[in-house]
Amino acid sequence: MDKKGKSALRRGRPREFEPDEALDAAMRVFWTRGYEATTMAELVESLGLNRASLYGAFGDKEELFLKVLERYGEKFSSRQISALAEYDDAFEAVWRFLERTAEHLTDTRLPRGCLFANTIIESPNGSAPITRVVAAGVSGLEAALYEVLRRAQAAGYISPDADMRALARFFAGVAQGMALMAKVTADPSLVFDIARTAMRAWPHSPSAADAEMRLAGGIDQVESRGKGKKAPARAAVSGCHQTRPRGV
Repeated sequence: MDKKGKSALRRGRPREFEPDEALDAAMRVFWTRGYEATTMAELVESLGLNRASLYGAFGDKEELFLKVLERYGEKFSSRQISALAEYDDAFEAVWRFLERTAEHLTDTRLPRGCLFANTIIESPNGSAPITRVVAAGVSGLEAALYEVLRRAQAAGYISPDADMRALARFFAGVAQGMALMAKVTADPSLVFDIARTAMRAWPHSPSAADAEMRLAGGIDQVESRGKGKKAPARAAVSGCHQTRPRGV
């Protein structure tokens, strides 16, 4: 076969690619531009695939976006939520969740905001499949928060009169509010201010003076009771532990 024939054969072969890398590229486009504004032409260019290969691997634009949302949840949301399982201290767990959320939302290497929250804002009347995926993400966060809070209440660390379902929804709403703020401002201190202020709503918290001192950064490090970890120091804020159960 002559050189011209070999060249034509190479052009005819579908390009090999890594699905996760392709999804990451598509994620950045959707995250930056929004689902509605993103065109297939932009996706073809960003992924480096021809249109036929893109459709063959991921389906149409909506099918690709659904895969991107799943990838986003695995790559980013799961890391933030994992803080809730890493600390035995419920206050510390919720604070670290909000802290990781703030760090993610203000990471200058990434597009602004949260892809889930951006989708809700930009496409409030989106398709049923997209709405279900986003709603499932929000519900999953609320459920994870509720489980941490419920266990703390059962152990006596939180007042039995407090409504743990409402508190879980409150902190889930705080996270969504932080995402909105990060979308419209380049000042990360505003996002951390929301997280810090939200933690002052904690029921049956330590003494006001102790909580204020710790939330203001009055301690450099917090020794977490979760899995023997030492929480990283932050100049802006550090967490504080739960009060002891009554009678202990």
